[in-house]
Amino acid sequence: MADQLDDVYLNRIKASMIDSFTDFIAIANTDRKIIYFNPAAYKMMGYGPDERPNITTTEQLHAKDFDAFAKEVIQPSVFAKGSWTGISYIKHKDGTPLTVEMTVFPLYGPNKEEYGTVAVMRDVNELTRMNERLTKSSELFQKVLDSVKVGIILINMETNQIEMANNYTEDLLQMNVDEIIGKKCYNILCHRSIDICPHVNERDKQVIVAERFIERKDGTFLPIIKTGTWITIDEKEYLVDTFVDITIQKELETKLNDAKMVAEAASHSKSEFLSRMSHEMRTPLNAIIGMTQLCDKTDSLDKLKNYIETIKLSSNHLL
Repeated sequence: MADQLDDVYLNRIKASMIDSFTDFIAIANTDRKIIYFNPAAYKMMGYGPDERPNITTTEQLHAKDFDAFAKEVIQPSVFAKGSWTGISYIKHKDGTPLTVEMTVFPLYGPNKEEYGTVAVMRDVNELTRMNERLTKSSELFQKVLDSVKVGIILINMETNQIEMANNYTEDLLQMNVDEIIGKKCYNILCHRSIDICPHVNERDKQVIVAERFIERKDGTFLPIIKTGTWITIDEKEYLVDTFVDITIQKELETKLNDAKMVAEAASHSKSEFLSRMSHEMRTPLNAIIGMTQLCDKTDSLDKLKNYIETIKLSSNHLL
Protein backbone atom coordinates (compact mmCIF):
# COMPACT_ATOMS: atom_id res chain seq x y z
CA MET A 1 0.00 0.00 0.00
CA ALA A 2 1.32 3.40 -0.97
CA ASP A 3 2.49 5.60 1.88
CA GLN A 4 1.42 8.80 0.10
CA LEU A 5 -1.55 9.84 -2.01
CA ASP A 6 -0.74 10.81 -5.58
CA ASP A 7 -1.12 14.51 -6.43
CA VAL A 8 -4.20 14.03 -8.60
CA TYR A 9 -6.10 12.15 -5.92
CA LEU A 10 -4.95 14.60 -3.24
CA ASN A 11 -6.19 17.53 -5.33
CA ARG A 12 -9.55 15.82 -5.71
CA ILE A 13 -9.79 15.47 -1.94
CA LYS A 14 -8.94 19.13 -1.46
CA ALA A 15 -11.51 20.18 -4.05
CA SER A 16 -14.14 17.98 -2.41
CA MET A 17 -13.39 19.56 0.96
CA ILE A 18 -13.76 23.08 -0.45
CA ASP A 19 -17.03 22.12 -2.10
CA SER A 20 -18.36 20.91 1.27
CA PHE A 21 -17.66 24.21 3.09
CA THR A 22 -20.75 26.16 4.12
CA ASP A 23 -18.98 29.50 3.71
CA PHE A 24 -18.92 31.31 0.37
CA ILE A 25 -15.58 30.60 -1.39
CA ALA A 26 -14.43 32.18 -4.63
CA ILE A 27 -11.09 32.06 -6.42
CA ALA A 28 -9.97 34.87 -8.72
CA ASN A 29 -6.74 35.48 -10.63
CA THR A 30 -4.66 38.63 -10.34
CA ASP A 31 -6.78 40.26 -13.07
CA ARG A 32 -9.77 39.67 -10.73
CA LYS A 33 -11.37 37.16 -13.11
CA ILE A 34 -13.35 34.60 -11.11
CA ILE A 35 -12.32 31.06 -11.94
CA TYR A 36 -14.15 29.13 -9.19
CA PHE A 37 -17.25 29.29 -6.97
CA ASN A 38 -18.07 26.59 -4.42
CA PRO A 39 -21.71 25.39 -4.09
CA ALA A 40 -22.24 27.48 -0.94
CA ALA A 41 -21.43 30.60 -2.97
CA TYR A 42 -24.24 29.91 -5.45
CA LYS A 43 -26.62 29.13 -2.61
CA MET A 44 -25.81 32.38 -0.79
CA MET A 45 -26.48 34.34 -3.97
CA GLY A 46 -29.88 32.65 -4.34
CA TYR A 47 -29.11 30.23 -7.20
CA GLY A 48 -30.28 26.62 -7.34
CA PRO A 49 -28.00 23.54 -7.68
CA ASP A 50 -28.39 23.48 -11.47
CA GLU A 51 -28.07 27.24 -12.03
CA ARG A 52 -24.78 28.79 -12.99
CA PRO A 53 -24.86 32.61 -13.11
CA ASN A 54 -22.81 34.50 -15.68
CA ILE A 55 -20.53 36.12 -13.10
CA THR A 56 -16.94 36.10 -14.29
CA THR A 57 -15.35 39.12 -12.55
CA THR A 58 -15.16 40.49 -9.04
CA GLU A 59 -16.72 43.70 -10.35
CA GLN A 60 -19.83 41.77 -11.43
CA LEU A 61 -19.99 39.99 -8.09
CA HIS A 62 -19.53 42.95 -5.78
CA ALA A 63 -21.09 46.36 -5.41
CA LYS A 64 -20.10 49.37 -7.46
CA ASP A 65 -16.47 50.58 -7.36
CA PHE A 66 -15.27 47.37 -5.66
CA ASP A 67 -12.87 46.45 -8.46
CA ALA A 68 -10.82 49.62 -8.05
CA PHE A 69 -10.71 49.10 -4.28
CA ALA A 70 -9.64 45.47 -4.74
CA LYS A 71 -6.85 46.48 -7.13
CA GLU A 72 -5.53 49.38 -5.04
CA VAL A 73 -6.07 48.10 -1.49
CA ILE A 74 -7.03 44.44 -1.10
CA GLN A 75 -4.55 42.74 -3.48
CA PRO A 76 -1.46 44.64 -2.27
CA SER A 77 -2.44 43.99 1.35
CA VAL A 78 -3.09 40.28 0.73
CA PHE A 79 0.30 39.60 -0.88
CA ALA A 80 2.17 41.85 1.53
CA LYS A 81 0.56 40.79 4.81
CA GLY A 82 -0.87 37.36 4.01
CA SER A 83 -4.57 38.26 4.29
CA TRP A 84 -7.18 41.02 4.28
CA THR A 85 -10.47 41.09 6.22
CA GLY A 86 -13.32 43.54 5.90
CA ILE A 87 -17.00 44.08 5.15
CA SER A 88 -18.19 43.98 1.55
CA TYR A 89 -21.42 43.68 -0.42
CA ILE A 90 -22.25 41.08 -3.06
CA LYS A 91 -25.22 40.97 -5.39
CA HIS A 92 -28.05 38.52 -4.72
CA LYS A 93 -29.92 36.90 -7.61
CA ASP A 94 -32.90 39.22 -7.00
CA GLY A 95 -30.68 42.29 -7.16
CA THR A 96 -30.58 43.09 -3.45
CA PRO A 97 -27.17 43.56 -1.82
CA LEU A 98 -25.90 41.04 0.73
CA THR A 99 -23.61 42.21 3.52
CA VAL A 100 -20.69 39.82 3.95
CA GLU A 101 -17.60 39.57 6.10
CA MET A 102 -14.84 38.76 3.63
CA THR A 103 -11.36 37.37 4.28
CA VAL A 104 -9.00 37.20 1.31
CA PHE A 105 -5.89 34.99 1.14
CA PRO A 106 -3.10 34.94 -1.47
CA LEU A 107 -2.80 32.16 -4.03
CA TYR A 108 0.58 31.38 -5.60
CA GLY A 109 1.49 29.48 -8.76
CA PRO A 110 3.94 26.55 -9.14
CA ASN A 111 6.92 28.89 -9.24
CA LYS A 112 5.76 30.94 -6.23
CA GLU A 113 4.46 33.67 -8.52
CA GLU A 114 1.36 35.66 -7.54
CA TYR A 115 -1.48 33.73 -9.14
CA GLY A 116 -4.64 35.10 -7.56
CA THR A 117 -6.71 35.27 -4.39
CA VAL A 118 -9.10 33.09 -2.44
CA ALA A 119 -12.03 34.94 -0.89
CA VAL A 120 -13.98 33.40 1.99
CA MET A 121 -17.25 35.18 2.77
CA ARG A 122 -19.82 34.85 5.52
CA ASP A 123 -23.33 36.31 5.36
CA VAL A 124 -23.68 38.91 8.12
CA ASN A 125 -27.03 40.30 6.98
CA GLU A 126 -28.84 38.70 9.90
CA LEU A 127 -26.17 39.97 12.27
CA THR A 128 -26.54 43.42 10.72
CA ARG A 129 -30.31 43.24 11.14
CA MET A 130 -29.87 42.11 14.74
CA ASN A 131 -27.52 45.03 15.39
CA GLU A 132 -30.03 47.39 13.81
CA ARG A 133 -32.80 45.97 16.01
CA LEU A 134 -30.57 46.26 19.07
CA THR A 135 -29.72 49.84 18.14
CA LYS A 136 -33.39 50.70 17.70
CA SER A 137 -34.29 48.97 20.96
CA SER A 138 -31.50 50.83 22.73
CA GLU A 139 -32.68 54.14 21.27
CA LEU A 140 -36.28 53.36 22.25
CA PHE A 141 -35.22 52.37 25.76
CA GLN A 142 -33.21 55.59 26.12
CA LYS A 143 -36.20 57.63 24.92
CA VAL A 144 -38.38 55.94 27.53
CA LEU A 145 -35.81 56.67 30.24
CA ASP A 146 -35.52 60.28 29.13
CA SER A 147 -39.30 60.78 29.02
CA VAL A 148 -40.05 59.85 32.64
CA LYS A 149 -39.95 62.55 35.31
CA VAL A 150 -37.77 60.44 37.55
CA GLY A 151 -34.01 60.72 37.87
CA ILE A 152 -32.32 57.42 36.90
CA ILE A 153 -28.63 56.62 37.15
CA LEU A 154 -26.58 53.42 36.89
CA ILE A 155 -23.61 53.12 39.28
CA ASN A 156 -20.80 50.60 38.90
CA MET A 157 -20.27 49.56 42.53
CA GLU A 158 -16.76 48.25 41.83
CA THR A 159 -15.56 51.71 40.78
CA ASN A 160 -18.39 53.84 42.25
CA GLN A 161 -18.61 55.54 38.85
CA ILE A 162 -21.84 56.67 37.24
CA GLU A 163 -22.17 54.90 33.88
CA MET A 164 -25.61 56.07 32.77
CA ALA A 165 -27.96 58.97 33.53
CA ASN A 166 -31.24 60.01 31.93
CA ASN A 167 -32.20 63.53 30.87
CA TYR A 168 -34.26 64.23 33.98
CA THR A 169 -31.19 63.59 36.13
CA GLU A 170 -29.40 66.33 34.18
CA ASP A 171 -32.33 68.67 34.82
CA LEU A 172 -32.42 67.92 38.55
CA LEU A 173 -28.68 68.33 39.02
CA GLN A 174 -28.41 71.24 36.56
CA MET A 175 -25.52 69.40 34.85
CA ASN A 176 -25.00 68.01 31.37
CA VAL A 177 -24.28 64.34 30.80
CA ASP A 178 -20.52 64.88 30.41
CA GLU A 179 -20.40 66.31 33.93
CA ILE A 180 -22.16 63.22 35.34
CA ILE A 181 -20.97 60.13 33.42
CA GLY A 182 -17.69 58.72 34.73
CA LYS A 183 -17.81 60.69 37.98
CA LYS A 184 -17.82 59.11 41.42
CA CYS A 185 -21.36 58.86 42.73
CA TYR A 186 -20.42 60.26 46.15
CA ASN A 187 -18.93 63.36 44.48
CA ILE A 188 -22.07 64.08 42.47
CA LEU A 189 -25.04 62.87 44.49
CA CYS A 190 -24.56 62.86 48.23
CA HIS A 191 -21.07 64.33 48.77
CA ARG A 192 -20.13 61.66 51.29
CA SER A 193 -16.86 59.81 51.61
CA ILE A 194 -16.82 56.17 50.55
CA ASP A 195 -16.39 54.91 54.13
CA ILE A 196 -19.82 56.27 55.13
CA CYS A 197 -21.52 55.62 51.79
CA PRO A 198 -25.07 54.41 52.55
CA HIS A 199 -25.03 52.21 49.46
CA VAL A 200 -22.10 50.23 50.82
CA ASN A 201 -23.29 50.14 54.43
CA GLU A 202 -26.82 49.08 53.43
CA ARG A 203 -25.71 46.38 50.97
CA ASP A 204 -27.61 43.72 52.91
CA LYS A 205 -30.85 45.32 51.74
CA GLN A 206 -32.09 44.37 48.28
CA VAL A 207 -33.85 47.72 47.90
CA ILE A 208 -32.88 50.96 49.64
CA VAL A 209 -35.57 53.63 50.10
CA ALA A 210 -34.66 56.87 51.82
CA GLU A 211 -35.37 60.58 51.93
CA ARG A 212 -32.27 62.53 51.00
CA PHE A 213 -31.01 65.90 49.78
CA ILE A 214 -28.90 66.24 46.63
CA GLU A 215 -26.75 69.27 45.93
CA ARG A 216 -27.32 70.96 42.60
CA LYS A 217 -24.70 72.69 40.51
CA ASP A 218 -25.79 76.12 41.82
CA GLY A 219 -25.20 74.99 45.42
CA THR A 220 -28.87 74.62 46.36
CA PHE A 221 -30.15 71.43 47.95
CA LEU A 222 -33.05 69.49 46.50
CA PRO A 223 -35.20 67.18 48.66
CA ILE A 224 -35.72 63.77 47.04
CA ILE A 225 -37.09 60.31 47.69
CA LYS A 226 -34.39 57.87 46.56
CA THR A 227 -34.78 54.19 45.71
CA GLY A 228 -31.69 52.06 45.13
CA THR A 229 -31.88 48.59 43.59
CA TRP A 230 -28.94 46.20 43.23
CA ILE A 231 -28.53 44.39 39.91
CA THR A 232 -25.85 42.21 38.27
CA ILE A 233 -24.75 42.75 34.65
CA ASP A 234 -22.00 40.57 33.14
CA GLU A 235 -21.04 39.41 36.65
CA LYS A 236 -20.53 43.02 37.77
CA GLU A 237 -22.53 44.63 40.56
CA TYR A 238 -24.46 47.78 39.76
CA LEU A 239 -26.83 50.01 41.67
CA VAL A 240 -29.81 51.53 39.89
CA ASP A 241 -30.62 54.75 41.71
CA THR A 242 -33.94 56.44 41.04
CA PHE A 243 -34.97 59.66 42.71
CA VAL A 244 -38.00 61.92 42.66
CA ASP A 245 -38.09 65.64 43.40
CA ILE A 246 -40.33 66.17 46.45
CA THR A 247 -39.98 69.98 46.68
CA ILE A 248 -43.74 70.50 46.20
CA GLN A 249 -44.56 67.83 48.78
CA LYS A 250 -42.18 69.52 51.24
CA GLU A 251 -43.81 72.91 50.62
CA LEU A 252 -47.26 71.38 51.19
CA GLU A 253 -45.96 69.68 54.32
CA THR A 254 -44.71 73.04 55.63
CA LYS A 255 -48.04 74.69 54.84
CA LEU A 256 -49.92 71.86 56.57
CA ASN A 257 -47.71 72.22 59.63
CA ASP A 258 -48.31 75.99 59.66
CA ALA A 259 -52.07 75.44 59.30
CA LYS A 260 -51.95 72.88 62.11
CA MET A 261 -50.19 75.37 64.37
CA VAL A 262 -52.77 78.06 63.53
CA ALA A 263 -55.61 75.63 64.21
CA GLU A 264 -54.08 74.57 67.51
CA ALA A 265 -53.63 78.23 68.52
CA ALA A 266 -57.24 78.97 67.58
CA SER A 267 -58.44 75.99 69.58
CA HIS A 268 -56.43 77.15 72.57
CA SER A 269 -57.85 80.69 72.24
CA LYS A 270 -61.37 79.30 72.01
CA SER A 271 -60.89 77.21 75.14
CA GLU A 272 -59.44 80.18 77.02
CA PHE A 273 -62.27 82.41 75.85
CA LEU A 274 -64.93 79.94 76.92
CA SER A 275 -63.23 79.49 80.28
CA ARG A 276 -63.13 83.22 80.89
CA MET A 277 -66.70 83.73 79.68
CA SER A 278 -67.90 80.96 81.96
CA HIS A 279 -66.22 82.65 84.92
CA GLU A 280 -67.57 86.09 83.97
CA MET A 281 -71.11 84.69 83.68
CA ARG A 282 -71.09 82.58 86.83
CA THR A 283 -70.01 85.42 89.16
CA PRO A 284 -72.97 87.84 88.56
CA LEU A 285 -75.42 84.93 88.23
CA ASN A 286 -74.39 83.65 91.63
CA ALA A 287 -74.88 87.16 93.04
CA ILE A 288 -78.35 87.47 91.47
CA ILE A 289 -79.44 84.05 92.68
CA GLY A 290 -78.04 84.70 96.17
CA MET A 291 -79.67 88.15 96.55
CA THR A 292 -83.00 86.78 95.27
CA GLN A 293 -82.96 84.09 97.94
CA LEU A 294 -82.15 86.69 100.60
CA CYS A 295 -85.05 88.86 99.40
CA ASP A 296 -87.42 85.97 100.13
CA LYS A 297 -86.17 85.72 103.70
CA THR A 298 -85.96 89.38 104.86
CA ASP A 299 -88.65 91.66 106.24
CA SER A 300 -86.39 94.71 106.38
CA LEU A 301 -87.16 97.29 103.73
CA ASP A 302 -83.60 98.69 103.84
CA LYS A 303 -82.07 95.25 103.38
CA LEU A 304 -84.54 94.52 100.61
CA LYS A 305 -83.55 97.71 98.78
CA ASN A 306 -79.86 96.78 99.22
CA TYR A 307 -80.44 93.28 97.85
CA ILE A 308 -82.38 94.66 94.87
CA GLU A 309 -79.60 97.16 94.13
CA THR A 310 -77.03 94.34 94.12
CA ILE A 311 -79.28 92.33 91.79
CA LYS A 312 -79.54 95.34 89.48
CA LEU A 313 -75.72 95.84 89.38
CA SER A 314 -75.06 92.14 88.76
CA SER A 315 -77.69 92.08 86.00
CA ASN A 316 -76.10 95.08 84.26
CA HIS A 317 -72.67 93.45 84.57
CA LEU A 318 -74.02 90.22 83.14
CA LEU A 319 -75.70 92.13 80.30
